Amino acid sequence: MNISKKYHNKSFKIFIDIYNINIILYVGDYDWYQNKIAKMGVAKEEQVNYGGESFVADFEGINISVIWMPEITFTCENYSILAHEVLHISFRNMQSIGFKFDYDNTEPINYLFGGIYEKILRRLIKRTK
Repeated sequence: MNISKKYHNKSFKIFIDIYNINIILYVGDYDWYQNKIAKMGVAKEEQVNYGGESFVADFEGINISVIWMPEITFTCENYSILAHEVLHISFRNMQSIGFKFDYDNTEPINYLFGGIYEKILRRLIKRTK
């Protein structure tokens, strides 16, 4: 079975309890993803990102982190794109709670990034079994 087809037009909800972060990972066609986030009140946009995209938005008083990827292939390039998007939402979530980045102490952002990335990978890998 082609693993990427197993994830086509699927969404995954992930919760990071340490900072009360709600994440939705959308995997699939850009139009499908745009229709999903339009239900959250996010305006549809023309596709300019092809590897992935992410944003953090307030939806009915809840901070939601959204990641979109066209496919999950479990390749080095795909892991890299996912890490890139997770880093975006990590910084945005830390900023939303008032965290000021400090080059002398990068541990908070590193732990958050690692926690989000690991939880997403565990969820995706669990689905392949």
